[in-house]
Amino acid sequence: MTETSSRLSWRLRMSLRTRIAVITAIVVAFILALVGMAILGNIKAQVYDGVDQVVRLKAAEIADRAAASDLPERLPITEDPEYFVEVVMGGRLISGTVGLGQSNLFPFAEQKPGQMVAFGREDLPIVEEGPYRITAYGVETPQGTVTVFVATSVSDLVETLAEETRIGAAGLFVLMLIIGFVMWQALRRAIAPMDDIRAQADAITGANLHARVPEPTRLDEIGLLARTVNRMLDRLERNDERQRRFVADAAHELRSPIASLRVQLETSKAGVGVDGREDDLLFETMRMESLVDQLLLLARADAERSWLHKAPTDLDD
Repeated sequence: MTETSSRLSWRLRMSLRTRIAVITAIVVAFILALVGMAILGNIKAQVYDGVDQVVRLKAAEIADRAAASDLPERLPITEDPEYFVEVVMGGRLISGTVGLGQSNLFPFAEQKPGQMVAFGREDLPIVEEGPYRITAYGVETPQGTVTVFVATSVSDLVETLAEETRIGAAGLFVLMLIIGFVMWQALRRAIAPMDDIRAQADAITGANLHARVPEPTRLDEIGLLARTVNRMLDRLERNDERQRRFVADAAHELRSPIASLRVQLETSKAGVGVDGREDDLLFETMRMESLVDQLLLLARADAERSWLHKAPTDLDD
C-alpha cells in the first residue's frame, strides 16, 4: 500500500465526531490566534508609542540645552532607561554620550529645524543590544542647525512580548485540546443514538423485515432519520408481503393447468383417444403462458423501473 493510499484510508476511517471536533478546534484556535495577534500587535504599538514619547521628551530636553549652548562635549550615560545621544551638525559630532565617538555616528539623515521623527532600528554601533527606538530632532542653535539623535534599547520589552507570545501560544494549544475534547464528548453523546440505529439496521434482513430501528424521543435530525428508516422498512415489508402473496397465488393458479395437462397427457400415453381434447390442451397451455408472462413482467418491473413512464392522459381524447 502506497503512502498516499494510506493517508486516504486513514482519512476515510476517521469518524464523523472526530472530524467535527478537530475542525471545530482548529477553527476556534485560528480565530483566537488572529485575535491574539491583533491584541499583541496593539500592545506592541502602545508600548512603542510610550517609549517614543519618553525618547521625544529626552530629545526635546537635549535640544533645549543645545539651543542655549549648554551642551558639554560628552554627556553622561543615563540609566533606567539608558539613552544614547548624539548631536550632529553637518556630519560632525558636536556632543554625545560617553563612549560614542566621531567614528561611529548614527547613520541617519539630519533633520530641519523643528522637525522630529521617531523610528525603529535593529542594530546601532553601540554596545547595548537592540532593537532600538530612535528620535531625530532638528533644532536651530547659535552655531547653526543641529540634529539631536536619542536612541534607547527596547530589547527587554521585545523579550517580554516574545515571552508573552510563547505563553499565549502554549495556552492556545491547551485550549484547542480542551475544546476538541469537549466537542468530541458532546458529539459522542449526541450521535450515540445513531450507533444504535446503525446496529439495528445492520441486523435487519429479509427474514425479519418486521423489526424496526429505535426511535429517539427528540424530533431532531437523528430522530427524523430513525422515523424515515422505519417508514422505509414499512414499505419494504408491505412490498415483501405482496410479492409473497403473488407467488403463492401464481403457484396455485399454475397448479391447475399443469395438473390438467398431466392428466390428458397420461390419458393419451395410455392409448385412450385424444380426439376433441386439442382445444383443452391449447386452452391450458395459453393459460400457463399468460401466467408466466405476468411473472416475467413482475420480475422485469422489480429489476428495472426505467421502462415504466408515467404521464397525464386526457380521457376525453
